[in-house]
Amino acid sequence: MTNDSIVVFLTVAKQKNLTAAANLMHTTKQKVSQTIKALEAELDMPLIISDRRVVELTQEGIMLRDFFERAFTGFNSMNRVSERHAVPRVYRIAVNDWLDTGRQIEEMLYEISKRENCRFYLEKGGEGQSLAKMLVDGVDGVITTAFSARKFVDFCHVAPFAEIPLRMVISARHPAAHDVSMHEFRAAPLLASYAMESSPNEVRARELELCRRIGFTPSELTVVPNHHSLMANVDLRNGGAILPERDPEPDLIQVPTGQYVTAVFVSRQDTNNHLIERMGELLRETFSRTEEARKWSN
Repeated sequence: MTNDSIVVFLTVAKQKNLTAAANLMHTTKQKVSQTIKALEAELDMPLIISDRRVVELTQEGIMLRDFFERAFTGFNSMNRVSERHAVPRVYRIAVNDWLDTGRQIEEMLYEISKRENCRFYLEKGGEGQSLAKMLVDGVDGVITTAFSARKFVDFCHVAPFAEIPLRMVISARHPAAHDVSMHEFRAAPLLASYAMESSPNEVRARELELCRRIGFTPSELTVVPNHHSLMANVDLRNGGAILPERDPEPDLIQVPTGQYVTAVFVSRQDTNNHLIERMGELLRETFSRTEEARKWSN
């Protein structure tokens, strides 16, 4: 059982409709249905009863929903106790795995936690699933991309905090990894992932526009379901992927593209927490300092 499958189940339980749940998470009804069926198979119990319009929970589904709701309530209760006894409050922050650049985000949050006397509990997952967590189970905020957050601007605060360089990432064992430049990748396969952030067609259009700006024409573009599949295909030398700059890894070659991705912090508009309201500003300041430190270290 993964965090993503739990989010899908809770979203369906709240929306009582597969299509409505799919729309909320920017995915397809078929993918939501497949996730629920896989969860039912894993637990060996039926969780929902679905007709064309309304989804009802089975008795087992009700018990599972109540279990997770109690778990989240317990988490919030822990924070209320922390506040009464001056113990550092814990904030739940979801980070989409596509934007995972190694330890940089974790280090930024750790620096903020020391200055603000708080703690951060990080949850990683697909971009759309991370955003759904905030709406469904009370995650305090989400670190994601401006592209992923574009559909949430009407009912969420979206605060840009960094422009992260994009790199063409390829396995060090790939034939094109010798004397690497963007020229070497012309007519090479390109890989991309969509997870639950948007449809494969939206991601395909985004990647092709990015390739046009770079001046790179891939021989083919393959869109895979999630970031894990993407990195597995890169490791298997099936092609390269355009990704945010990562911590150096001996098995990967990173080639500058001259393009950037905007990282944003997303929070609910109805939040009344002063720290969460300031997180975009705090992340922006911390990112500037860490980038300056990197330049001096190089």
